[in-house]
Amino acid sequence: GENRSSSSLYPLAMSKNTKTVAKEEESLRAKAFQRDATWTKDELTDVLYWYKQIIAVILGCIWGLIPLTGMAGNLSFALTMLICTYIYYSKYLGVDDDDVANFESITDGGMPAYFCFLLFWMLTYTFRFH
Repeated sequence: GENRSSSSLYPLAMSKNTKTVAKEEESLRAKAFQRDATWTKDELTDVLYWYKQIIAVILGCIWGLIPLTGMAGNLSFALTMLICTYIYYSKYLGVDDDDVANFESITDGGMPAYFCFLLFWMLTYTFRFH
């Protein structure tokens, strides 16, 4: 077998120390709640990704408790997610559509969010009604 060191598997981990990475993550988390901050495309993509995951878990629990089922649940999730994401990055964060690719920012990370939504929707519905 091939003998690989951890530095070849994780080149980024070796380029920054742990404290620097933790500070960057903390500042990005704080920046997610600041209006009219200056964003790079990578920062915005990371924040929107995690925002979508959190919203998906919350919506999955709500949809499971309502109970909303079938195609109505799927379509309403997709529509709600698109609207929430657009409002968050455009209205709350104040990101200009010209600075970031609009459609890409809204849809990036949508499938992982959908799977989180499905998981929590099914679990909540199952525990509540069966």
